[in-house]
Amino acid sequence: MASVGKLYTYPNNHRALRAVAVAAANGLKVEVDPSFQMGVTNKTPEYLAKFPAGQVPAFEGTDGFTVSQTSAIAYYLASLSDNAALLGRSTKEAAAIQQWVAYADTDLSPPVSQPAYMNFGYVQFNKNAADAAFQRAESTLKTLETVLQTSTFLVADRLSLADITVASVLLFAFQQTLDKAFRAKFPNVVRYFETVVNQPSVKEAFGAVQYLDTFVLQTPKKDAKPKAEKAEKPKAEKKEEKPKAAPKEEEEEAVPALPKEKNPLDSLPKSSFILDEWKRQYSNLDTRGEDPSKHSLAWFYQNFDSEGYWIARVDFKYNEELTMTFMSNNQIGGFFNRLEASRKYLFGSVGVLGKSNDSIITGVFVGRGKEIEPVVSVAPDWESYTYTPLDLSKPEDKAFFEGAMAWDLVVDGKEWVDGKNFK
Repeated sequence: MASVGKLYTYPNNHRALRAVAVAAANGLKVEVDPSFQMGVTNKTPEYLAKFPAGQVPAFEGTDGFTVSQTSAIAYYLASLSDNAALLGRSTKEAAAIQQWVAYADTDLSPPVSQPAYMNFGYVQFNKNAADAAFQRAESTLKTLETVLQTSTFLVADRLSLADITVASVLLFAFQQTLDKAFRAKFPNVVRYFETVVNQPSVKEAFGAVQYLDTFVLQTPKKDAKPKAEKAEKPKAEKKEEKPKAAPKEEEEEAVPALPKEKNPLDSLPKSSFILDEWKRQYSNLDTRGEDPSKHSLAWFYQNFDSEGYWIARVDFKYNEELTMTFMSNNQIGGFFNRLEASRKYLFGSVGVLGKSNDSIITGVFVGRGKEIEPVVSVAPDWESYTYTPLDLSKPEDKAFFEGAMAWDLVVDGKEWVDGKNFK
């Protein structure tokens, strides 16, 4: 059988597996580039000429057609033949299939991936975020569990792109994040998954499933940084090579660095509340509880200095413009990036509440000083948000603050679905 094209990916990439399984189900042969090296091949001029974003996986057809993004590759391969009807046999089936593809990519994949990515070191460790991810995963899987009570496959009575997509996400989840105890809550989902991955047409592509027995969130070792610094000291002491430095006359030609302007916030009276210590407590402890040594909110209430810091509710002004929830969460990340100059003066917990095309962005900031604007105005788009001071002596303000910190905030019936911390 002639190959329809080449897939660029690294070994055991669960995203690329989806494309391989779709090709197999559709009776197509796809070649996987054996020489591909992540971080090397996808940064070469040749690769970037075909795939400008350098994304992986990526597909190149024998006719020269190129496409990246997992869902797009899978859709293209499914469309090359109608024999297996992977895209449905009617417009209604096609729409239902795309509904489940979107569910897998935007609702299911993010929460089941986040805790694993923390263990892999891809994202910063944050126990609160991991706990919230498991809660979102459980809520998302309840929908699937209910649907599968009366269905073998998601659309019609046969395997489709919807099933391969959902199963590819579940494969990663069942092997990396959702352990035996978690899976026991969703017997229909597990049954469905095993039915899909054991279909003769895709069984080889999915391979043998190694189910996770117990998930353990790996806490970063506190002594890791000091050890690394000690290990690097001998290398740093190679100061005998200084004669190789640029000649003095060249150094004199350099433009002298201008002195850094002191931030007025640094001139405020010293506070007993250490923001960096709060960030550590928030990252490493459970959020809710009464013990300051075990629960970050209890630590916060014990140590917060209301004279040296402010607390404010943050709300995006243009929620009617929000579409997909994952895009809204990316917007929060962009806002946080633009707040970088205030990192030493600010902490934030901001989330997306609701569902795609019906969501809001809200949360809380804790900032240095008495005034909000000097801290947040470093971001060019700071005025796209409103900032309302919170008084934690008021039950409603305290409830909002704790909900935003614990990532279980509910506003007007809209539940917290995703979020980010500024630390």
